Amino acid sequence: RPDQQEREQRGRQQWFGAGECQRLVLEVLRDAPEPLSGRALAQAVMARKGIEERREVLAVVQKTALAVLRRLVAKGAARRQVLANGTSVWARG
Repeated sequence: RPDQQEREQRGRQQWFGAGECQRLVLEVLRDAPEPLSGRALAQAVMARKGIEERREVLAVVQKTALAVLRRLVAKGAARRQVLANGTSVWARG
């Protein structure tokens, strides 16, 4: 298992503390007036966290948020809908 120094040398950025992304995702879904796309959800999480919105950071945060959403769906805390155009949107469970 790599230590902290090895992770830093590889350039990995840890944007969230333990459980923080899940908490932010649930807050965003709770406050959203309608289901959100993965991208919109990631943008809202970044805004709440105060992370500057850059394309490469958005991609990483979106991947993390979608992993959290899949876990929340399995727990029944979130739900996924697929729109007619094939886009997935997410809401509280």
